[in-house]
Amino acid sequence: KGDKALVVRGGKFGERPADICEANGLGVVPMDIEWGASPSPDAIAEALEKDPDIAVVFTTLCETSTGAETDIKAIGEIVGKHKALLAVDGISSVGAVEMQTDEWGVDFLIVGSQKALMLPPGLAFLAVSEKAWAKVESVKSPAFYFSLAKARKKLPGPDTPYTPAITLIRGLEKSLDMLTSEGMESVWKWHALMADVSRAAVKALGLEVFPEHPSNALTVVRVPDGVDGEQIPKVLEAEHGVKIAGGQEHLKGKIFRMSHMGYMDVFDVLITIAALELTLSSLGYSVEPGTGIAAAQRVMAEAAS
Repeated sequence: KGDKALVVRGGKFGERPADICEANGLGVVPMDIEWGASPSPDAIAEALEKDPDIAVVFTTLCETSTGAETDIKAIGEIVGKHKALLAVDGISSVGAVEMQTDEWGVDFLIVGSQKALMLPPGLAFLAVSEKAWAKVESVKSPAFYFSLAKARKKLPGPDTPYTPAITLIRGLEKSLDMLTSEGMESVWKWHALMADVSRAAVKALGLEVFPEHPSNALTVVRVPDGVDGEQIPKVLEAEHGVKIAGGQEHLKGKIFRMSHMGYMDVFDVLITIAALELTLSSLGYSVEPGTGIAAAQRVMAEAAS
């Protein structure tokens, strides 16, 4: 309580740590950036120099509401020169894009089970650096169930402080076997290819990728002029059985978000593109049938050659 938290707010999920900090009595130093932009490492360095009392920097590896990726490596180098800790929300992207927790100086890395780890919701994972453990030990936290001190005492053994979601942990064992047997570098390359395939398709359709620096976990696209953006996800699901997400807050109806993380095949992407072509056409957008599909297949063919 009373510590300061520098929170990068460039989307719906960047705003959430600020709410959590305020609920727990921390002073929030907001760094508001345009939705779709990625935080500048130089701006974070400037903020830390300006206010050396900042105790933690919160940011996202991938801001899922906009599809923007953050340069965690560069930010980690900067934060590591200060007393502040670096806390990263990797919920939607760890397992889809490169994340070198120790090498990049990340002190807290938060991951969820329901994204690239290919499980239902219900498990959360937290990596904690030695620098962060020193802070944990010095703070009298009111936490009971979510006590890191209690969790650490159990780490040498196979158990957790309280009853965990056993079925999800058994599923996790399987999904981690899949990832490690493939090799994480290969998994990251596959996600990059799926991103290239998706973006080639939407660009061929005359559409614009929304974020400045897109994450390979998903493709976020601007809704073209004259099209009701709120109808795109509805029509895709109702008429073609394809589930995507729309925009949030002020981006509602202005963007749509297509996931290609986790257990995805190229044909899942091609089906989505085909359904998108039909949907856009039905909503009044001029589409030459097969344009997006052809562009996607060309990327796949080049990757295979």
